[in-house]
Amino acid sequence: GGAVVPPRFAADGRTPLAIIGGTGYVGRLLARRLLAHPTFCLGPIVGSQRSEGLLYEDVWQQKEDALVANYGDQLWTRQPFPEALRGVRVSSLDELLADEGCRLAVSCVAPDVGYVEDILTSNGFAVFSISPYKRSHNLMVLEVNPTQMPRSMAQGAALFKSPNCVSVGTTLALHALHAAFGLRDVSVCTLQSLSGRGDALYPPELVQGNVY
Repeated sequence: GGAVVPPRFAADGRTPLAIIGGTGYVGRLLARRLLAHPTFCLGPIVGSQRSEGLLYEDVWQQKEDALVANYGDQLWTRQPFPEALRGVRVSSLDELLADEGCRLAVSCVAPDVGYVEDILTSNGFAVFSISPYKRSHNLMVLEVNPTQMPRSMAQGAALFKSPNCVSVGTTLALHALHAAFGLRDVSVCTLQSLSGRGDALYPPELVQGNVY
């Protein structure tokens, strides 16, 4: 990959962070949280080709409408669109690559389009990814292995991977238990929540509570 370009700073001193897969459920949650983040601010929101150039608000509402129509408002609570994002349009990958004010990205894309992460790292971006794409590459849970990121950055790494949501949560708990008591074997049972698959529309008759 190309050498990572040092990040720029926004007018308020925060660092712009692009969201790859920003129109999906996780991307929408990230966009909302970045509005008030103390260190990072929201950079370009990159979506699929079918959403490029559209108002982010329109895409957001269409996706929430589809989820409510599929599950009903008793099972799915509509996520309100943030007023601060009115007028923002969905960016293309090319627009992000040409944006010299943003060199950091968080990726939450599906694995079949994970190659976008390779394109970004080869163009000087540092990419922090929760996508299943190349998930075993430079894997880290910073509360558990905090030296992994600075060590890999010193070695020129540009792609930083998080395990899936279940692994992150269980790793945090198991790390503390192992440090205190030592662990030999662990059995874990997980169930698929509706929000765990983002905008996927499951058959409503197969949903029990919030579990598919």
